[in-house]
Amino acid sequence: MRRPPADPEFLSPEGERAWTWLRRHLDRANAFWLAFILTDDLTAQRVLRDRVRANRRLHAQPLTVLQPATPAELAELLDELETRGAAPPGCTWVAAPHLADDEWLVAWRTFLLALNHRRDVLRARLGGLVITAPPAVKVVAQRESPDLWSVRDLLIELAPRTMISDNAPESSRTGEQRHLPGAQGLPYESGDAELAEEAQVLLAMPVAELAGVARERISGAVHHAARRGDDQLAAVLLLAQSDGYRAAGDPAGALHLVQESLTLDGVEPRTREQLLDSGVRLALSISELELARQYAAESVTLTERRASPENLDAQRDLSISHEKLGDVAR
Repeated sequence: MRRPPADPEFLSPEGERAWTWLRRHLDRANAFWLAFILTDDLTAQRVLRDRVRANRRLHAQPLTVLQPATPAELAELLDELETRGAAPPGCTWVAAPHLADDEWLVAWRTFLLALNHRRDVLRARLGGLVITAPPAVKVVAQRESPDLWSVRDLLIELAPRTMISDNAPESSRTGEQRHLPGAQGLPYESGDAELAEEAQVLLAMPVAELAGVARERISGAVHHAARRGDDQLAAVLLLAQSDGYRAAGDPAGALHLVQESLTLDGVEPRTREQLLDSGVRLALSISELELARQYAAESVTLTERRASPENLDAQRDLSISHEKLGDVAR
């Protein structure tokens, strides 16, 4: 049994769009590509880096993070980039402290000038290269690294924004959705009466609240259930919270919760089928096709085990699972 992680963080709407663009390059590129992320928002930078790391781990591909701590290290970073940078389809993330004083700007100038001179070597050796820097570096990059700048694949410019914490995006708060299509009707129990009562209250809430005002509350219940070994209850709560993130416009965060729930050991077959089916839908929505195929195939296998001519519910579920596997294949 693994302890479920803290729930994912929302970015601003601009940040979520930026992640969509960044993820497309990560998922599709098999050669060199270059992205600049220019922002003073250190939280957004961290969340994007963590999502890139999770994406590369999901695809069993490397991510190299280079973080020079001083202007001198940044100025001399090219050698380390050439020797440690990840080959295709891996990715290298460069992030110096986001300071825009004269000393750091001179270091950025030196690094970007050297980068431009060695551009052909880097393009032949590296996979993705993501450079995160303060907005003031944009002019430096345009002037000192004009050739690379002209062939950049992605430019993300994010203004400082407050992370969405207790409230989901406005679009998800219109028309409260109280039914949880994934978690509704699934069995759960706990020897802890207070925990069982808390779960009942949480599962009766509007789904958007599980990714907003009740986010910390349901995460606490999940961790409590996992510590007690109530894996079935933890899985049901995670599935409900995943539905909340999906409704709030964060399918990647929703998929992450489904993936974690699938690592729990004591989950009954019907619930695991629901988790796999939800995983298929979410993976398809963010173009994680291999993961969608994997989950669809597992769902069919699991449903076949409990299907019999007399079990009409299982036969119906098996038919649905086969249809989903066919949809993914198409």
